[in-house]
Amino acid sequence: MVLDPWTALGLAGNIVQFVDFTFKLISESREILKSRDGISDRNRTLQTIATDLSHLTDDLTISASRGTTFVGEQLRGLAFECQDVAAELRKALQGLQTTDKTRWKSFLIALQEVLRKDEIARMTGRLDALQRELNTHLLKVLL
Repeated sequence: MVLDPWTALGLAGNIVQFVDFTFKLISESREILKSRDGISDRNRTLQTIATDLSHLTDDLTISASRGTTFVGEQLRGLAFECQDVAAELRKALQGLQTTDKTRWKSFLIALQEVLRKDEIARMTGRLDALQRELNTHLLKVLL
């Protein structure tokens, strides 16, 4: 069986993609298996950031509710939205954590992590945008 050059090139590209995907999946699975709490380092960091930002906005919603100014209401609204996105992110990340640290379970969690990468990135991007907006409003209040 002889393949034309374009078909052979496409096949080679697909093989490289499959090997890369498999390597990432196995690496992620190994990281989860070796972790102390059944979650990848990247997701643990995201959990910490989401929790921290949620706590910071708790204080902000309390102090912003004392003032009924337009700026206070904007800050309060942003803080509540930030808490909602942080809670959504933490919930998604909890689904990517296991207490049963077997090779198979670690592999399944790693596979879910790869498949949900875009969803996690979307939530992280929203949280980042909200944080920047909060910073802008806080700077405005301070000046």
